[in-house]
Amino acid sequence: MKNQIKVSICVVTYNQGAYIGPCLESLLNQCCGFEYEIIIGDDASTDGTVDVIKRYASKYPQLITTILHEKNVGAFQNILSVYKIARGKYIAHIDGDDLAAREKISLQAKVLDDNSDCCIVSHEVCLIDKNGKRIKEKYKDFPQGIYNKYDLYMNLPFFAHSSKMFRNDLKDSFWGELTDSAIDIEIHTRQVCKGNIYHINDSLGSYRVFTGMSVNNKKINPLLVSACHRIFQKALLDGDNKNFVKRAYARALFKYAYQSAVLGDSDGMRLYIRKSIQLKLISAKQICFFIFSFTPGLVVLLCKLRASLRFTELKSNV
Repeated sequence: MKNQIKVSICVVTYNQGAYIGPCLESLLNQCCGFEYEIIIGDDASTDGTVDVIKRYASKYPQLITTILHEKNVGAFQNILSVYKIARGKYIAHIDGDDLAAREKISLQAKVLDDNSDCCIVSHEVCLIDKNGKRIKEKYKDFPQGIYNKYDLYMNLPFFAHSSKMFRNDLKDSFWGELTDSAIDIEIHTRQVCKGNIYHINDSLGSYRVFTGMSVNNKKINPLLVSACHRIFQKALLDGDNKNFVKRAYARALFKYAYQSAVLGDSDGMRLYIRKSIQLKLISAKQICFFIFSFTPGLVVLLCKLRASLRFTELKSNV
């Protein structure tokens, strides 16, 4: 019965054959005093991921349920397929290339038990590379506390998707408002309209960098930019504080401009900083970045240098 399982751990994967095994091992080793299930959704992988999933599912048939799509359905539909069959009171999301600390599920469930005003609990994660080597102890080192939708707008997002646990109370109408091109940040912003986010500052998992969707062909993935646009346009249509929403949107575009410069994409850098300025003036840094964008080669060089120095510092501190 549904009430016998407290947490449904929903794993989504696509061509992560090198990582799905360690991910599932970390979930099987959870230390908690309640029943949980693991639901794995694979989006028609072609690299051997399915073979690994089947091996674990046959070894733990009472714990693991699989949805193995024969054809690619896309990230959103894959996520939705596992969420819809979840039987737990709470759902914990994890991507197939990430890892969970042993106490993750237990601590997050307790937070939701103790905070009825919160619909989501997130936590910090340490960053690891493709080989599992630690790069940084915390993702963003966001302060522990309770946050609302405006905090999320201004810091979109301040937690990794694989750190998220939420109440399993979303109706079909909630999902029906999202398109197949929707990504995780859109789900977050819709959910936070139902309640607050409790963020835990401890690292209760590992997030694998350089394997996600943020970058595509050395440019900011246009899917990410489109999702960001939909989020803020909806916020404006819903009557949220107009000046605040525009400021948050301008800040997000400014970040895209900087990230584009780091990637060496001068066209993207110029596009995003101009859109940011046109939307709203938010800081002296934004204005300076806009002025220097007329010498894109210099901006790209400086941003690349800054990013390189920060990465070297991170490695030396681990």
